Amino acid sequence: MTVSSVLFTIAGAAWLVLAIGVVTRLAEAPRSVLAELRDPVLSPFWSLVWLAGMPLSIGVAPYSLTAAEVWLIVCVAGIVANALYIVPLWIADRSAPPRFHPGYILPTIAGGVLPAQVAAALRLSALAWVCLAVGAASCLALAPVMVRRLARSWPVPAALTPTLAISLAPPAVGSNAYLDLRGMRADGVAYALLAVAVATALAQIPLISRYLRLPFGPSVWGFAFPVAAIAGCAVHWLQILNPPGQAIYAGLTCAATSALIGALALRTLLAAMPSWRAPVNHNDAREELSVQRT
Repeated sequence: MTVSSVLFTIAGAAWLVLAIGVVTRLAEAPRSVLAELRDPVLSPFWSLVWLAGMPLSIGVAPYSLTAAEVWLIVCVAGIVANALYIVPLWIADRSAPPRFHPGYILPTIAGGVLPAQVAAALRLSALAWVCLAVGAASCLALAPVMVRRLARSWPVPAALTPTLAISLAPPAVGSNAYLDLRGMRADGVAYALLAVAVATALAQIPLISRYLRLPFGPSVWGFAFPVAAIAGCAVHWLQILNPPGQAIYAGLTCAATSALIGALALRTLLAAMPSWRAPVNHNDAREELSVQRT
């Protein structure tokens, strides 16, 4: 079994455990789940059920391409249904100030570019191009709104601060998907996507000190996907540019990313142990926003 197979197996097992938890909670407290789906702060994060499941298709493909394609389509259908349900609720939200944060990227922009990259890896070119177009259109529609609303409600509450890093992911994942679809051939569009990814990464530099001051909590997992996306983009471009020591740089990039995510996983396991466990308030984000409004 290869390293990638082992990692996909671990990721699949983790996703299954969390999915069972979601189903159990839905069965035990359906009203609470429905309230979160309608909540302007918490609703975007329910899309993670489908977003986290999509890449597993790549791990399944070597064993059954049909199963991988079916699972990807199921996840795409799930994210579409999620977006169709919650986006109208966001549009109708008239709270003041608007309770808007970068997590809104998840079911919209990320819900387009991530399945595009997975579909490209499975050689489902038509689906990949459609998803990439949806992600690009969502970005054009959502980015100006996000910047305007964040400017009105700055600073973002501590519980939502990790969502600021989510903006790193869409240009990086979009770049990866486009390069995969183009057969790893760079053109003007590829370089434009790279420029956007680099600019977005540079914009995160002033926020690093704020990130380092955050207490550990479930929300810090918001850094994992963006960092992995940037790492994947870097590996793609290292392969295209092929500088001296390309394999070493790619290996170091993957190792650093794996170390960060491994550290998050270890810290989470320690926090889940009875002697380390603290009461969890699922309404932290809403409470912080209420305090900020007052």
